[in-house]
Amino acid sequence: MIKKIIEYNNNTFISIENSHIFHKVIFILTNLIFLLPLIFFGLNRYTISILLMGTISTLYHSSQCKKNNCRHKMRKLLWCDIIIVNILGFIIWFKFKKFTNIFWYILFLISLGFFLIPTDSSVLLYMYAHGLWHIINGFLLLYLIYQGKINNTI
Repeated sequence: MIKKIIEYNNNTFISIENSHIFHKVIFILTNLIFLLPLIFFGLNRYTISILLMGTISTLYHSSQCKKNNCRHKMRKLLWCDIIIVNILGFIIWFKFKKFTNIFWYILFLISLGFFLIPTDSSVLLYMYAHGLWHIINGFLLLYLIYQGKINNTI
């Protein structure tokens, strides 16, 4: 199964280079959610980690927007997005999991549904579903950081 996931990600790139600029801008702006923890809670290892998550995601998705994408570069950025961002997200969840509840997990499952929409689906469906993945997960991380701050665990 893991081999199939790796093959799928290595061979399936959705090009959004021909999408309208409006849709591209909205899609890229969904990563701004990852800036909010830093703005609200200042500089610490967790807010910097979330900012790094947003930066990596923005770099990858910006490369998707460019004309004549280099597939080799996009593949590297894709795997950075998948590996680094998920590891950082897991570390933050693990640190603050005591602040999660059933509603947090329901929202996470909803966001996972948006994430699992195949990248070879409709371009606009992909852009908006994946943008919702960014927004929901950004708020889930923001909630965890907020709980960590008010409970003095940061």
